[in-house]
Amino acid sequence: MTEVFRRGRYAALLAGAWLLTIASVGYAGQDDAALWVVNQLNVPVSERWSVNLMTQARIVREVGTYERTVVRPWVAVKLPWNFEAAVGYDAHLFENPRSFLESRGWQRLAYEHDWGYFKSQFHFWQEERFIQGDDEVAWRSRFLMGATTSLPYSLTGVVRNEFFINLNQTDKIRDTGLGEDQFFAGFRRPVNDWLRIEFGYLMQFLERPGKDLFNHGLLLGFAVETPRLDSLWSASRSREGSVNP
Repeated sequence: MTEVFRRGRYAALLAGAWLLTIASVGYAGQDDAALWVVNQLNVPVSERWSVNLMTQARIVREVGTYERTVVRPWVAVKLPWNFEAAVGYDAHLFENPRSFLESRGWQRLAYEHDWGYFKSQFHFWQEERFIQGDDEVAWRSRFLMGATTSLPYSLTGVVRNEFFINLNQTDKIRDTGLGEDQFFAGFRRPVNDWLRIEFGYLMQFLERPGKDLFNHGLLLGFAVETPRLDSLWSASRSREGSVNP
């Protein structure tokens, strides 16, 4: 009964976050369907350091138009007390409604806490956006709140919500304040020791002058994590040392 109660609290958290997002984007003037496919590679260099790469394909407009490709390399380091710091770069290669490049430098501080029956995550991002055709740098902050919990059949339930706050106005960014909101609810499952998949419902609000956009669709993600490089190096050196001359 206690376990059922704990799962119920998680379900209530999920429903509350979903309703909060609905309330914040309910005035959007246009709906759309989307499909996001995410591929991620994580390479732990040591116990604390890792190098990572993510690619993302976004298909929108009733899943009939290829909107953009995202390429994101970054470096992360684990800090004390369950914090993690990361610095990276994004290349957003837009195809529709017109072709252009948006480059982003970013810094991220993340925190995770294990409550026993679920884990909570909090991320703070600071972005510097260099949009093709814009002479000014657009500054943006991002705040992510999420939770995960173990489920039967090796599944992990995932819920997260992220707010994107524009900090200044440029030729391309007309308004400060909330510019985007992303909500995700789904599942994560390991396939083997090095591959896991994530899938679920994605809801995205985009602030647009005169016609705010409300996307809803499917996110499908694949994440590969290699063995730690320092462990492989140590094992290789040990095998070399054990060879008799």
